[in-house]
Amino acid sequence: DSTILYCFNVNQETPVWRKAFAGSFSALVINRPGTHVLLGEYGGGVNTLFALNATNGALISEIPYACQYPPAISDDGKFIVSGDFSGHAYLYEYNETSATYVERWNYTVNGSSSWVCGMGISADGSTIAIGTMIFTSTGYDGDLYVFNNYSPTPLWIYSGMGDMVQSVDLSADGSIIAAASWGDLEDVVPDLYLFRKQSSTPYYTVNSGGSLFCVDLSSDGKLCVAGGKAVHARELGMGGNFYNVNSDLGGGTLSGNVLRSGSSQL
Repeated sequence: DSTILYCFNVNQETPVWRKAFAGSFSALVINRPGTHVLLGEYGGGVNTLFALNATNGALISEIPYACQYPPAISDDGKFIVSGDFSGHAYLYEYNETSATYVERWNYTVNGSSSWVCGMGISADGSTIAIGTMIFTSTGYDGDLYVFNNYSPTPLWIYSGMGDMVQSVDLSADGSIIAAASWGDLEDVVPDLYLFRKQSSTPYYTVNSGGSLFCVDLSSDGKLCVAGGKAVHARELGMGGNFYNVNSDLGGGTLSGNVLRSGSSQL
């Protein structure tokens, strides 16, 4: 009936701090620099996302939370992405004046018949990606939504991913987005997708023959790993698949001179 959270420094067996919460946890996230901790509790009447100072365990904010999937936080701790099982996605921003997190915007994905599952934000906080699971009349489907942090209007939506989009990740600057999906039962659509931010057309996909549960993208977007079950998540079966994808798109360089309009200056 309770959760005990311990914080350790690497190579030290004694906790820096310990804190108890009256409920069972469903998600635990720490930002890359190790300054903020997010503890999600869902069920049993305790539907709260606790934002904590990782240095001493002090409470920063309590945010409503109705999900079993992990939220996401920017590297500087300024932005938090959360969602729920009613199809609502939220972006929270830290307010210096009130010293707490406040809602910046929210968006409802495909109505209340959807869950918000995969949640990601770029390290710089500029770009948000949301993966969903949709309950349809014949089964399930999933979408991927991509946003700028300043607007609840999606930059684009990629639909028809077969089932739950459980995990998403972004490069540090948000230019590359990776999404892992359960895919459809017939293995018609892919399970791993890589996108550029400016396009809803994936530049690389993998059909695993099963379902993918987790994806991780390197900060520079050049390396992607994903893993999951060897058969579909909704089927009985054993074994798993792991993928290591070189997602370095390469590129070129520009050279030459630029002449300023109406001037002889370069």
